[in-house]
This record gives sequence, C-alpha cells and structure tokens, in this order.
Amino acid sequence: MKIKNSWGVLAVVAWAVFLALVNTTALNLSLSALTSDLQISLEVVYRVVVGYLLVLATSSLVSSYVSAFFGRQKVFVLGLVSLGLGAMGVAWSVDLVTLALGMFLLGVGGGMVLVNAAWLLRKRYRSLQLSRAYQVVNLSGLLAIISGLLISGLLTFYLDWRWFFKLELLALVLVSVFLSTVFTKEKLPTKRRFDWLGAVFYLLGLSAFVSGVMMVRSYGLFFSSQLLLVNGVQLRLLDLSLASLLFGLGTVFGLSFLVWELYLWGRRRVGLVKPTLFFAQTFREGLIIRSLYFTVLIALWFILPLYLQVIPGFNLVQINLVLLPAVLGVVASALGLFSRLSYKDGLRLGLVLNLIGLLILVGSFSTKYYGWFFLSSTFLGLGMGLLVSKIASSELADVKFRDLVSATGTLLSFQFLTGVMSLAVFGSFVVYGLEKSQAFSLVVFKIAVLILAFITFLGLIVSAVFSLKKKT
Repeated sequence: MKIKNSWGVLAVVAWAVFLALVNTTALNLSLSALTSDLQISLEVVYRVVVGYLLVLATSSLVSSYVSAFFGRQKVFVLGLVSLGLGAMGVAWSVDLVTLALGMFLLGVGGGMVLVNAAWLLRKRYRSLQLSRAYQVVNLSGLLAIISGLLISGLLTFYLDWRWFFKLELLALVLVSVFLSTVFTKEKLPTKRRFDWLGAVFYLLGLSAFVSGVMMVRSYGLFFSSQLLLVNGVQLRLLDLSLASLLFGLGTVFGLSFLVWELYLWGRRRVGLVKPTLFFAQTFREGLIIRSLYFTVLIALWFILPLYLQVIPGFNLVQINLVLLPAVLGVVASALGLFSRLSYKDGLRLGLVLNLIGLLILVGSFSTKYYGWFFLSSTFLGLGMGLLVSKIASSELADVKFRDLVSATGTLLSFQFLTGVMSLAVFGSFVVYGLEKSQAFSLVVFKIAVLILAFITFLGLIVSAVFSLKKKT
C-alpha cells in the first residue's frame, strides 16, 4: 500500500484512534440526563457501558484476525463506518434498545480501527519516527478517554447529552474525507480459514465472567441469596448463586479457548492469538503494564466523576475544572516533557506519579478543601501520559511486521478485558455503596481508590522484576 502523505497518515490515524476511544467515558457525566431522557435506571446504563467495553475487547481480538481476510485498510474504513452508524444510533436513540445497539456498533467499530492503527504507522515510518508516531497515537487514545468526560459534561450542561455523539458523527465524516486522499490501494493478505471456534470460546468466556461479576450483588458470591426467576418459575441451582455458576462457565470457556489456540499453534494453523508473541520480553512487559494501567484508568474515570456529583454535589462545569489538569498533564507528555527519560526510568516515574495522585485523592475525600482534587488530577494526568508514551514506544519493538496486527489485537484485547472487568467490579461496588447512606458511600469510594493504588504499586513491582531479568 503506497501512502502519499506520511504526516497526513499520522494525523488521520491519531484522530481516528481518538474517536474510537472517546466513547469509553462519554456517558459517565451524562448519566442523570440520560436516565431521565430515556426513562431507564442508572444500573441499566451502567450495564450498557460495561457491555460496550465487552464488545470492544472482543472486536479488538477478532478484528485483528479478520483483517487478514479483507485487508487492513478496508477493515480500518469499515471500523469508521461502524463508528458513524453507532454515533448516529446513540444520538437519536429513543429507548434502551436503540441506545444499546448504538453502543454495540461503537464497540465493534472501535476495535476495527484500533487494531490496524499500528500497522498503518509501521507501513510508513521507521526507527525513531515510528517510535514517536506510536507515542502520539497512544497519547491521543488516552487523551480521548479523559477528555471524553470533559466534552460530554460541557455539552450536557449547556446543550444536551446527544450533541456529543452528533459532533462525533461530524468528526468521523471529516476523517473519512481526508482518508480518501491519504491512502491508495492495498494488496490483500493471504486468505485463510476463520477461527470461529476460538471466537465463540473467547466471547462466551468473557461474557460469562463479566455477567458473573455484575450478578454478585443480586444473587451473592457463592451461595444464592435469592432464587432465580425465569418466566415466573423459581429455579434452585443446587443452592449456588447465579454468579458462581457464571464464573464456572467463564472458566470452562476460557480454558477451552486457551487449549484450542495452543492446539492450532501445534498444528501450525493460525488462530486468534499467536503464542509466539509472548516470547518477546518487551511485548510481555508492555501487555502486563498496559493491562494494570487500564484497570486503574477505566475504574478511576468512572469513580471520580460519580463521587464529585454525589458527595460534594459538583455540577458538570465544576467537575470539568477538576479533571482539566489531567488533560493538560497528558498534553504535556505528548509535547515531550519526559522525552529524555529512558524507558525504565519513565515507566517507574509514571507509576510513582499515578500512585501519589491516587493517595492524594484518597486524602481529598476527607477534606473540604477541593484544591487537593486539582493536585491529584495533575499527578494522574502526568503519570498516565508518561506511562503511555513509554509503553507505546517499546511494546511492539520486537514484533515482526507480519505479526503486527495480531500483536496489536492481543494487546488491545487484554487491555479492554481488564478494563471491562475493572468497571464491572468497581462499578458494582460503588453503585452498591450509593444505595446506602452517604457516610457508607464515602467509605466505599475510599476503599475503591486504595485498591487502585495497590494495583499501581503492583505495576512498580512488575517493572522492577522485568528490569532484573534484563540484567541477568
């Protein structure tokens, strides 16, 4: 595939990645307006958001495989079309069904766009330029997740929550126009059989796990707190809760997926995942750190806006002011504030900054001086921006060009897998707390953020372990 304008490619890919990920937090500050408009409960909207991440995780892995059939560029363009249809569906949704359908299309399109972004960049850039291009695109994705809150909050406050998706549709049309002037024809990859069984195992396993997490509050963890009601008939499932049964099914399907992919690899057939990717240390380290960071990112940007609305009673403009330093921190990282730091030092400093930001946030919950929120937001923005910039420049360095789309799909799949599990666990925990007293809710918020701080600390340990392995 011949690319006419190299910097045009970077601009288009970065903007497409931004649009693919901006929906991740788009509804977090529009919950009250959305539930009132569509006459649905907060918990239902929360499940729609979890479902969106579930679709995004599945689409990322499956789309990396599908690209081998139809071509990377075509799948990228189809992803933009799916994003446009999804934005249209959500913007003009009239009930829960149309909202869920629109979010489903946004998840499918997002996965299609994201898995092919790295391939489009490596097709044109080399060496240091490629590393810098990876950083720009990944920071664009992080900026989308954080700024999605700000943009949707302002539009909801001054206009209507639907305007966010209307403007997204307009932005997608503009990207599509520029896309036609940047890319030319692409030679289709070799045809091969689609791994239908692997895709089914993966989807069923992930869906069962996520559904199990969301059912814990209603049915209990191990033993059933209430009977399952199906068409007016009460079912007793060996006195086990529905959640524990779903966890069991998720484990069975997950192990079946693992065994099947290893079987295909042993037979020299291509599956959804290439086990050889995990032989590269930079890929393994990037996958683990990326997954831990995304666990914290997704949970935090759901918890913090919810807390600011419920406990201090901030309006959407005040919440945007609190989150603005995080956006500026990411922009500072994108402009090269930490460019002179090595990969190892940058990774550790990024984790430390995140840890400090989370601990300050816990302390902020107990004070009426809201300046601490700005300080916490600043540390978190700088830390997350630094982490993404360093991970992006190294995690695909040892991956062969022919395996690039598969590697990107695997990374994104693990990233969104941990993200959807994080949102399911922490979201259920926080929503449960909100059903109780305000004092109890405050304790729940503190515990949730402390757990996120512990996960960040685990990232520091992982980074240290990998550094020791490199020395030996």
